[in-house]
Amino acid sequence: VGVTCEGDNVTIDQFTIANNNITGVIPKEIQLLESLKCLHIFKNNRLHGHVPPGILQLPHLNCLNLIENSLSGPIPESSSTSSPLQ
Repeated sequence: VGVTCEGDNVTIDQFTIANNNITGVIPKEIQLLESLKCLHIFKNNRLHGHVPPGILQLPHLNCLNLIENSLSGPIPESSSTSSPLQ
């Protein structure tokens, strides 16, 4: 499961992984997806650990869905001036 892009001016604005029994942690590299508007990693995944702080610093992020995982710790604060998260 993943996203691959090649070429110039390619952006990812939505990333969804659901019902895949994904295990591990949320990779901090997700924060490099600067055009990301929606991140959905939910339902039947088994991610653990903390939500990387950089995710909520993404300037265009306005929806985040991480339900039905085993995440722990506080949700990092957003300093983004974009729309509030849904």
